[in-house]
Amino acid sequence: MSVTIYHALDLAGFRGALMDGRPWVLGWRESTHLYHYTEEQPYALPPQAYRPPTAPGRRSTGNHRSRNAVVGDRERGPYLLARHLDLSDDVGYRFSNRSWSGYPLYADTYADWIAHTWGDFLLLGWDYETFGEHHRLDSGIFEFMRALPAELARRGVQTRTPSELINRFQQRSYHLPLPVYPTTWAGSGGMEFFLGNSAQQTIFQLMGQVYGMARLTENPELLDLAIWLAQSDNLHLIQWFGRSGPEAEVSAYFTPREWWELGPDGVIREQQQVYLNAIRAMEPYLPTTVARQERLRARLARASSVRSTRTRSADAPAQEQGSALLEAGYVLQKA
Repeated sequence: MSVTIYHALDLAGFRGALMDGRPWVLGWRESTHLYHYTEEQPYALPPQAYRPPTAPGRRSTGNHRSRNAVVGDRERGPYLLARHLDLSDDVGYRFSNRSWSGYPLYADTYADWIAHTWGDFLLLGWDYETFGEHHRLDSGIFEFMRALPAELARRGVQTRTPSELINRFQQRSYHLPLPVYPTTWAGSGGMEFFLGNSAQQTIFQLMGQVYGMARLTENPELLDLAIWLAQSDNLHLIQWFGRSGPEAEVSAYFTPREWWELGPDGVIREQQQVYLNAIRAMEPYLPTTVARQERLRARLARASSVRSTRTRSADAPAQEQGSALLEAGYVLQKA
């Protein structure tokens, strides 16, 4: 989550959003409360010029409220629900770690931890890879999940949807300052996991070049391709480059196995080549290139038409002479 992402979600009409409860974002706050990001007055405008922004598709009521009225309005959005980092990672990453002090983790123990956590609610979030990939079948992860609902029910812990939590706690949501740089679930939660080495930085720059080229073509299929190439996974899978340690091991795990035959440098080289090839392949679809080709084809067509006309003109006297000879022969033969 970041300031830009928050406003993009707001403009898209979202009422709530999930975010990672990183300490460097929450600060002294707990992840067990509902938050919102207050829309502050733009510093570049004088107070009398401020008007609450109207999202695309929303009708303006014409009743422009003051800045204080906007900030004090609890019907703002989207509200923010923060993932509980420690309890989520206990299952997401540490469940099958034999060196972890909490190993082995049983459903009743985990339910106790949840029940005794202070706050309004508790949000748990796991990757799909948690079940069967990070933790294999023989780790007991599926038996753990099957037993967990009953253990939670015994302790009076209820489950709710995000919308239900927003309806219940929106009147006492708290302001949360958001960072300019977004938070992530990977590594320490900052952008250094995705942009921390030279290979990632190069791919990130190429992502922008491919996307910019696709926008220039105005071709929706090429734009869709550029968006696929801009996925964060394409940066995640080369986090290991020039690094070592647990995070690098996790990153290497996401790199396709057959790629390793190329060697580390070969993997980086071939990945960059994909983006370079995409840029070259999009050049013929640029409107200026297409227009230039159409003009060239038109000139060639006109030139071909002129040559054809000249050929017919040159052949005309011969055809007339042949017709005259045939006519003379016919007259002589008749005589």
